Amino acid sequence: MVVMNAVCAKIIAPRTFAFVEETLPALGPHGILVRIDSVGLCRSDLPRYTGVASIEISPEGYRESSVMKFPGMVGHEPVGTVIDTGAEVTRFQVGDRITGHMPTCFRTHLVIQEDAMVFKLPETLRGDYRFCVAEPLGCIVNILNTVLEESPGRVAVVGCGPLGLLTISGLRGLGMEEITAVDLDRRKLSDAQAYGASATLCPAEEDVRKAAYALTNGHFFDTVVEITGSLYGLETACRIIKFAHRNGIQNAPYHGRGRVLACSVYGGGESFPFGLAHDMMLRTPVIYAVHPSAAPDVLENDRKGVEFYQAGILPLDKMITHTCRFEELAVGFSWLEQAPEGYLKGLVLFDH
Repeated sequence: MVVMNAVCAKIIAPRTFAFVEETLPALGPHGILVRIDSVGLCRSDLPRYTGVASIEISPEGYRESSVMKFPGMVGHEPVGTVIDTGAEVTRFQVGDRITGHMPTCFRTHLVIQEDAMVFKLPETLRGDYRFCVAEPLGCIVNILNTVLEESPGRVAVVGCGPLGLLTISGLRGLGMEEITAVDLDRRKLSDAQAYGASATLCPAEEDVRKAAYALTNGHFFDTVVEITGSLYGLETACRIIKFAHRNGIQNAPYHGRGRVLACSVYGGGESFPFGLAHDMMLRTPVIYAVHPSAAPDVLENDRKGVEFYQAGILPLDKMITHTCRFEELAVGFSWLEQAPEGYLKGLVLFDH
């Protein structure tokens, strides 16, 4: 093996990283030694970082939410370079730049197997390859596929952070002309228009229910993508989704149920809003949990995401506003808890 040890970022207590040197396992005939070059920062890692909860494999072999046990590790949005391979590896060779799914990847090096959920990046990739992180791109492809698998009708996107903007950009890039962006921040709504939104709604400044009614000529939206990370964002989505029966009157004409795509991880300790309960009852939308595991082929979505990145349909590199070094990982996680001015998405870069 080229490298025998790796430096790993271990969570040893809530909000506390320790950098620990560990011996790497033997490579084996189908093993791949990966040098980690960058890892995206994702809010879904916050429950582990703060000690609230973790996701583990049960004794029976299924994934489940569990109590956080220290020490632990996070990181699931990697880009790396193959620096050694086992004798029988055929899919990869030394020098390949790869991305995909490598759990607990906040570490300098990692040994994975050839059949892991990773793939080679294009050799002619535009820009800095470290910014082409497949995992969030695959998440967006999963959202786009779900929106478009049925006739989407009138579409709104609630939340104009990086994933919301990428969703808008992707829908526009795939030919959708009418997309309404919804956010509390007018600056983010301006960004949404730059990425293809045809209309905007700002609940901080207007009654979003009445504004949506007026914008859609009394129909409301057929499909709403919710991607704020807050139950109040889900409440907004359910305020503007269409009624199954016109205006919610049970003996009025039936128009079919609207679709709310819930793409967020709701883990902020919020109370369930009563308005949300009422609108779920009155409007009766179908609520889809649109997370990567909903896809029949998760890795294929990642590959398609990289294709869309290369084509400029999903410009993730433009969403990465902040970077930090691996040694500054705690700074990066502070951005996830309290976003600095102008923050959209962060990327951790490794010095080698």
